[in-house]
Amino acid sequence: MRVSQSQINLYRFCPYAYKLHYLDKCEPMNFKPELFEVGSRVHDAINRYYEEFYKPSITLPKLQALLYNILRKDWDYTLPPEFLKKAKQCLDNFSTFEIVEMVRRDYEKPFSEVAVYDKNLFGIIDYYHPRTSRVIDFKTSVSTSITNDYKVQASLYLHLVNSMSNRKVEKFYFYFLPANKLVEVPLDENLVEEVKIFAQKIQLSLKTHDFPKVETRCKSCPYRYYCKILKL
Repeated sequence: MRVSQSQINLYRFCPYAYKLHYLDKCEPMNFKPELFEVGSRVHDAINRYYEEFYKPSITLPKLQALLYNILRKDWDYTLPPEFLKKAKQCLDNFSTFEIVEMVRRDYEKPFSEVAVYDKNLFGIIDYYHPRTSRVIDFKTSVSTSITNDYKVQASLYLHLVNSMSNRKVEKFYFYFLPANKLVEVPLDENLVEEVKIFAQKIQLSLKTHDFPKVETRCKSCPYRYYCKILKL
């Protein structure tokens, strides 16, 4: 079994929280699935553009119109109107990014939604172009802060790309779509080793069914409600 970056980040936070989410299928407190609609639909529109509608040398207005049409085709209009507005803004900013990036890669189409993996780890990369060595993850969050979770994701994905392609790509990019901001994160070899260790710990916990609780994290844990229920 391979584990992902999100699994590792939650296990690092608390193994018992990992169990509650991934094994017991508990949702975090105040979970609002509709808030993920913008991110999932924007990612789907970008992936469909690369896979089905990619056009070299397309103009910015035409690309923005194309992406908006892709977005609207399967849009759920029961969602709040501001969701569609935010999604369109994200795609408009992506269009600006793509026009510049297209010139950088000499109009060669990049890979999108790329599965990368090794024996214990896996991930899905939003954008990868082997000639330019650009590895990019698109974010629809408003905040552009690089959290420790993002650093784990960056180093894990770079490690997997390098393992599968026998290359040495040392820079990962997060593109924050609402802010139209590209942020560079360097490869951290020490963090890669930590990720490997945690992947092994997760696999061991799954075999032994031992998921220790980190008591110091309880106050900030989004799964603490379930702990109380289980004690009743």
